[in-house]
Amino acid sequence: MPKRLILSFMMSALVAFQFSCTSLTEEPQLTIEAEQSQTDLITLLENYKAEADPFLNARSSNAVPAFKTLTSALNITGFLSLAARDKATSFVPTDEAFSKYGLNFGNIGTAIPMEFLQVIIANHVVSGQMVFGKDLESASLPNNTGTSLTVKTVNGQLMVFDAFGNSANIIRTDFRALNGVAHFIDNVMIPQ
Repeated sequence: MPKRLILSFMMSALVAFQFSCTSLTEEPQLTIEAEQSQTDLITLLENYKAEADPFLNARSSNAVPAFKTLTSALNITGFLSLAARDKATSFVPTDEAFSKYGLNFGNIGTAIPMEFLQVIIANHVVSGQMVFGKDLESASLPNNTGTSLTVKTVNGQLMVFDAFGNSANIIRTDFRALNGVAHFIDNVMIPQ
């Protein structure tokens, strides 16, 4: 796919999200608030202050994920300048996920070449559809790298797998807006 098309697809998933979040066991509840509908995903993730859910991979039961590294990567790659056009599902790595690779908001722009950083982000985005937590089990979703993401439960944990042999635990579902839904994950799925 041409780079511009991939970037357009990714922005549809990553811009203009409205804040709402549920745990893996709750049914999605659409919450529309005027102030939040005017806020992009970057701002929402930078200011994320949800109540902590206990999840299998948390360092403590009070763990609340942070997203400064992802928001920095989105700023660096220029994805913020593209308009959101369609529905999308995104699997959003936490700061802790990036730190496993020695990456953080301060070095993400210099540690990885720009083009590869764009491909990494594209590997986490499915354009054209909103797939909520209750529908993720056994899903096979075409992502923006032209490969597929597969979701299944392993030992009671909902996980996402990419075509490159990477996997991540889905630690929170249904962070959403009018044009998309994001699911928080505990690993960065880096194409190889």
